[in-house]
Amino acid sequence: MENTRLVELLHYFEGEEGHIFYHFENQEKYLQNVITFITSGVKLGSKIILIENDRNISRIKETLNNKLNPSEIAKVLFINNFDFYFENKCFDPQRIYAYYKQSIQPSLDNNIPVWTWGLVEWGDDKEILNQIEIYEKKVDRFVNEKGIISVCAYDKTRTPNGLKEMLIKCHSVMLTDDTIIFPSKIDTSFG
Repeated sequence: MENTRLVELLHYFEGEEGHIFYHFENQEKYLQNVITFITSGVKLGSKIILIENDRNISRIKETLNNKLNPSEIAKVLFINNFDFYFENKCFDPQRIYAYYKQSIQPSLDNNIPVWTWGLVEWGDDKEILNQIEIYEKKVDRFVNEKGIISVCAYDKTRTPNGLKEMLIKCHSVMLTDDTIIFPSKIDTSFG
């Protein structure tokens, strides 16, 4: 089932940058939104970079096989989020940001629009919260500079309030399972 509010939001950002903080609670709605994001982007000619856990990648691929043809699925780059964020067993914002840019730059060099979706997960390490802020601020500047649509997904049950507030400030929009919220710096809103 396609989330029409998410589709509206993606069309709103089409041709412009959109750094979206997705604060999700419901796993099924989350997966529906991932599928909506991917299919919308592919149909609009974008390369999709999906940074996701293996369990979700398997379910997403299974659903995409029923919605997209093989050449459309080939436009999706699947990256394991643990490998992406914790390659050296730690969340290193400099390394992660460099990997993010490296994954995107070839498409940008060929004038292919890029949409990214990253599920950010971490263990019990409280020190990581400062590292996430550094990374998100770097991504925000890059997304704005390059005109990329990028969703950064965080599980509501694992996101402390301080991190949530910082994430709201680093993104142009906050998406939940059922709502779209534009921070006060943007006057536009959806009904």
